[in-house]
Amino acid sequence: MSTLLRVPEPEIMDTAVDAEDYDAMDHSQINDRFARDLLSATASRGSMLDVGTGTGLIPFALLAADPAIEQIVGADLSEEMLKLARRTAAARGYQRASFDRVDGKALPYGTETFDVVFSNSLVHHVSDPRAMFAEKWRVLKRGGTLFVRDLFRPENKEQLLRELALSFPEPGPTDPNLGARWERQRALLEASFYASYTLGEIAAFLREAGVPQGSLLVTSPRHWTLHIKKG
Repeated sequence: MSTLLRVPEPEIMDTAVDAEDYDAMDHSQINDRFARDLLSATASRGSMLDVGTGTGLIPFALLAADPAIEQIVGADLSEEMLKLARRTAAARGYQRASFDRVDGKALPYGTETFDVVFSNSLVHHVSDPRAMFAEKWRVLKRGGTLFVRDLFRPENKEQLLRELALSFPEPGPTDPNLGARWERQRALLEASFYASYTLGEIAAFLREAGVPQGSLLVTSPRHWTLHIKKG
């Protein structure tokens, strides 16, 4: 059980600096693993919805991993994030990816619209995860797959600092501007750890939202993963 008190983050990272810093961080290893794990968890390559897509990094990783995917919709509240996602999609010729500015707690899509609904590193930004889980479940088709991954709150300050050190080792002599970006990116991850929920809190949100817990597991030293097939 975590002894750290949760410190909420803003739900929207909607400045150009936030979007650029996020996009510049090296997410490739985490995103590639997420894409592999998601594709292994479902046989569907039909319509997919990424809730909290940010700059579209997960959709791009999925499209690069499997050209059979028919369509991915990326949903996010941050217009600055979506600007970068649309620009990258256009530059790479990803016509199967589209991006909508919507609230994950009140999705504008019809009931049972998507074959796969997923998110990565979104839940800790959300003030009411119950509403978000309920909406994801609503727009998922029967027989479809819900796949969610996020950070969990460290047990104590020492564990938090160890995880930060692994992700952001002290930089050597560099351009001062790069050092400033390193500080901002490290601060973003630290804030995300404090804003994250425990596994017990996630399980409670699912129960309250009427969503089966399916496979809810700790899948790395700092991540949990939820995998459910809608019956």
